[in-house]
Amino acid sequence: MNRHLCCIPLLLLSCLVAIGCQPSAKPSDPEVARQSLQSMLDLWKNGGSAAELKAGTPSIVCVDDDWEQGGKLVEYKVDDAPFDDGNNLHFKVKLSIKTKQGRDITKTITYIVGTHPVITIFRN
Repeated sequence: MNRHLCCIPLLLLSCLVAIGCQPSAKPSDPEVARQSLQSMLDLWKNGGSAAELKAGTPSIVCVDDDWEQGGKLVEYKVDDAPFDDGNNLHFKVKLSIKTKQGRDITKTITYIVGTHPVITIFRN
């Protein structure tokens, strides 16, 4: 057996130990998360774009299919008690949207908000 092949299991074990020893992600700041989500929803409601949100201070990275597809946010209501998974906060939000095709829809979705190392908002 080639002696270099014997080193592969040791190398793999070293990598797994190194990965397992990485510090865990920093928990999200609830106040920053709520303010960021509200800023995102207000910007969408006022006709702004996700690019404006990213270019703002602080920069917020957001992905929302309805927004990206040209839907207009008419109303929203954020649930008072987000779920904290230890790293991100999960906010249930009731949205009233007018689609690009002119249909009125109402749905409740969950936004996952992280605040470290950058502020991110994604739909679940």
